[in-house]
Amino acid sequence: MHTNVRQMDDLGNLTFYFLVGDRDGLHRMIETEDWTSIAGVPLVPLYWQRLTQKGHEVHVIATGDFSSEKDFVLEGIHFHRRCVPASFTPKLRGTPIRYYIKIGMIINTWKALKVVNHFAKSSPPDVIYSYRSTFVPAGYFLARRYAVPHLVHYWGTWLSHYLFNVPWYKRLPALPRILAMKIPVDLLIISNDGTEGDRAVERLKFPQHRFRFWLDGTAPGIYKPNLDVAAVKNSIGLRATDKMIFQAVRLDFWKRVDRAIDAVPKVLKEVPNAYLVIAGDGDLRKDLERQAKELGVADHVRFLGFVPHGKIQELHNAADLFLTVQDLTNLGNQIMEALHSGTCVVAYNIGGTSQVMCDDVTGKLIEEKDLPRLGEIIVELLCDDQKRHALAYGALEFAKKHIWTWDQRIDAELEEVRCLVNDYRRFKK
Repeated sequence: MHTNVRQMDDLGNLTFYFLVGDRDGLHRMIETEDWTSIAGVPLVPLYWQRLTQKGHEVHVIATGDFSSEKDFVLEGIHFHRRCVPASFTPKLRGTPIRYYIKIGMIINTWKALKVVNHFAKSSPPDVIYSYRSTFVPAGYFLARRYAVPHLVHYWGTWLSHYLFNVPWYKRLPALPRILAMKIPVDLLIISNDGTEGDRAVERLKFPQHRFRFWLDGTAPGIYKPNLDVAAVKNSIGLRATDKMIFQAVRLDFWKRVDRAIDAVPKVLKEVPNAYLVIAGDGDLRKDLERQAKELGVADHVRFLGFVPHGKIQELHNAADLFLTVQDLTNLGNQIMEALHSGTCVVAYNIGGTSQVMCDDVTGKLIEEKDLPRLGEIIVELLCDDQKRHALAYGALEFAKKHIWTWDQRIDAELEEVRCLVNDYRRFKK
């Protein structure tokens, strides 16, 4: 996966416009204008930051349920907030069809076109990015108007789930995403988070030469062998000798944090000093807190809420186990960060999880039939230090050889942009 690429310095200073929604961990950062509150996919704002550091101009047009539409500059990035009422913001469940077919795409397209056309008078675009299917029509129109490359980047996708796992008559909610795949773009990037976006691309017959399917990678230097583990555990109310089972996850229905909580009573019978530590927030927090209380394990389940990414790295390194048992996929940024932290990982084998997990080599990969035994599996590892440390070592060695750092991942994308911009400039000549 590692590669060496040229830089974009020969292109001069470019102007980038990014059309994004306020989800995927971006809302807190954009709403508070606080760079340290990055969550979700940290690679997104770090890519923007890398562009500004190289002297390029970056504009982010973000639509969402914001408190104001005030523009601001953060880390050299120009942010343009545009409000969309919360009632028009889709949820993964129970989304009105009218949002998909009419309101959402129309509002996002209109607002994006208006903002870019306004600022293009003084800063005409050289590159357009769309980060959601609802922005692809706007990105297409803008790219055509200004004769510049249009890149679409999805951080995973539910398309494969709809195309392969549900009957055709239940695919209507995915219609805008399917139609967006039919709009011509210069490059489609789908993060390989285990949701099998490559299968969706093949099924929808998107041109393979304009498609990239990449793992996002991890922050450089995430492994901290000299970390004061006791201090990190103390900072969240644990003792140095307590066993920490860590999850970094948004509290959403398909993340299945309930599975982890269900396992805690069995774990405590054998390991009474074990604690499940959950970093992340979401709509299900109250339900999950109620579940822990009803099971009588509330004192051993710690909900940390939002945690800055720097602290997440410390928690990965301090954890005795990292646990991810989500539906759909467990191949996400957090499992890669756990591997790069040299932490023993327990993961449910679904989606593309086996691409980075080898059972009893880089961690414990459990099948669906083993989920009822989750508590027993955790106990076995917490009580066997030698095996747990061996799996942690295997995880670290695999990550070093096979998983990109963010710098390497960003450089690969910049090389694609360089080639596209050069092609467009030659065409104009």
